[in-house]
Amino acid sequence: MFRFTIVSEPRISFYLGEDWNPRRIVRHKPFTYAALKDKEIVLKVLTDAGTEKLATKMVNKLIDGYKGNYFYPRFSETYGMQISFDQKNDVVHIDEGNALSRFEGVADSIAEAGSPGIIVVATDGGLPSRIYRSCKLKVITKYSGKNVRTQFVKRQTIDNLINIGGFEFFLINIATAVYAKAGGIPWKLSRSLIETRGLILGISFARKREESGDETIYYGAVELLDRYGEHLYTRMKVFRGPKGKVKTKGLYVPYDSMVELLDGAIKRYGRPPLIVVHKSSPFVEDEEIKAINYVREKYSDESFQISLIAIYIKRDTIYRLFDTDSKDYSPVRGYLLVDEGKLPHKRMILFTTGRLPGEDSRRRLGTPKPLELNVAVDTIGRVKPEWLAAQVLGLTKLDWNTTEPDIRTPITIKYSNKAARLAQHILAEEAPDLHIGDIRDLM
Repeated sequence: MFRFTIVSEPRISFYLGEDWNPRRIVRHKPFTYAALKDKEIVLKVLTDAGTEKLATKMVNKLIDGYKGNYFYPRFSETYGMQISFDQKNDVVHIDEGNALSRFEGVADSIAEAGSPGIIVVATDGGLPSRIYRSCKLKVITKYSGKNVRTQFVKRQTIDNLINIGGFEFFLINIATAVYAKAGGIPWKLSRSLIETRGLILGISFARKREESGDETIYYGAVELLDRYGEHLYTRMKVFRGPKGKVKTKGLYVPYDSMVELLDGAIKRYGRPPLIVVHKSSPFVEDEEIKAINYVREKYSDESFQISLIAIYIKRDTIYRLFDTDSKDYSPVRGYLLVDEGKLPHKRMILFTTGRLPGEDSRRRLGTPKPLELNVAVDTIGRVKPEWLAAQVLGLTKLDWNTTEPDIRTPITIKYSNKAARLAQHILAEEAPDLHIGDIRDLM
């Protein structure tokens, strides 16, 4: 039997106020507006000949503003920073044969200049995906810490939005991502995710089957996050799992790796009163939970106890909900169903997409698909489902790569998944892990 309740839409803080809608950044200015005002962003465009006209049009509108059904003002007016772009000198043609070498040349020139730089890669989609991936990996491995980042755009996306509509919202998304990648903070959560100092860890996986039949498993532990959702660091890791063990246990972090991960985090950031772990697959009791409890006991004593909440966030769910009070029967974002048959509230169904505040129908097509939250461990024992669900809902609001108001996946899972998928192209036995100090490198 399910109990129904509603989790309030999280509010976010800008420079000039609070709101629930990320698109209010146009009115309220980004959180770090004053700190970065008048600083320069160097912008370069890598494009093919057929896409050049559309790409430069997009960049010019990004800088100068655009009036559609909604008004997107000049970049400097909203974000405060100044974009440096010369259409004659800052557009570089690329093709499959020279894309990587020209990308590296442009990135080197930005790094030497010392200003934050964005490389917009805009093509017709004809370049192999390995080239896009290689550019991203170069940023992570060679230019990390040098404030050189990428923004990928497809020619068809620009063309469709200019002709069909919605180009102004696309520009707001791109502008916000550019600002974040240049080192800015577009917005923060107005309220902390947890009441006390603590760490929030997100773990996702990618897998690769070997010729031997064994599987190589890559995982990204994003986030560590602090209690406001501030990114502390991401770690990519690789290990090989025997076929039989992976088959029976699924995707998991081995005992020794989990101990090392948490032990390193606590040594770096201090003993937290609470550790919250979000995982994209079920927890394994004799590997992950055993390791977490070992670390908890290691750093706890009579006067200081570390609490643990471990949640399996399942994205592939069968549940759907229809609201007869809505014109299109869509549920409100934040609707929560608590399984009262599994006390103390081990399972919850949370709608992170749906109707937004003040709307009587959903703007998007399709039936909202919820997340299923399964609580594997709660050492506190009295945590309310609404509190746990509010954390997850709040973490969907911290994706600076878009200003869409209803994002489905919390950044603990979204960006750890990005790290895991990239890991298989970076890591090898001789280099089994990699730390990323800034989540912007994954955006």
